[in-house]
Amino acid sequence: MRPSPPHPIGNRAFTLLEVVVAIAIIGLLTVSLYRFVVTNLTALQFSTETSVERGMMTGLVNFIGGQLADIPAQGQGLLLGQPHKFHDLSSDEMQWLCRPGAGLMTTAATGQFRVTLELRPVTKTSAELELGIRRRPVEGTEKDETWVSLMRPVQALEIRYFHPQLNAWVDRWNDQNRRPSVIRVSITRNIDEPPYEAVLRLPATNLQQ
Repeated sequence: MRPSPPHPIGNRAFTLLEVVVAIAIIGLLTVSLYRFVVTNLTALQFSTETSVERGMMTGLVNFIGGQLADIPAQGQGLLLGQPHKFHDLSSDEMQWLCRPGAGLMTTAATGQFRVTLELRPVTKTSAELELGIRRRPVEGTEKDETWVSLMRPVQALEIRYFHPQLNAWVDRWNDQNRRPSVIRVSITRNIDEPPYEAVLRLPATNLQQ
């Protein structure tokens, strides 16, 4: 008897094992592609959030710097600062005098305003703090005060003043006749993240009384 001729290769069927191996390979490729896409989307989202956060901080610091640069050249008690604590975290205050302007949304007002940069609870019963400015006309009372929220949430606000006579940073400024040449502002939005720090220099024309 002669042996039967071999079957053509084109007519050969896949075995069950080959099908299972192929499906496993496709599954691994799908999982790898999914993880790659998720990783890149997460990185893109983090990068976007970081850019937005940094932009907000930059805008806030520029606003504060612009207000300090607009302090009148002459006068007493034009800039004062006091350290405070809230839940063992810095909650400092800085107060200055300024003229009306778009930054304080007082373009149509007249006279000078006393402005205080500080932290306060979002509501009376809230544990969440927001950073803002409390403003009132110099001749006004507490009833004339208004609050402008600048950023939330903020966990801590630390302000330090460089004292040229001491050649050191101090946590308060109560000199009625002089102002510090440099102010360092540190803002902490989340406890588990490093604070954002900025150094603000007052114009030289504002240093002498």
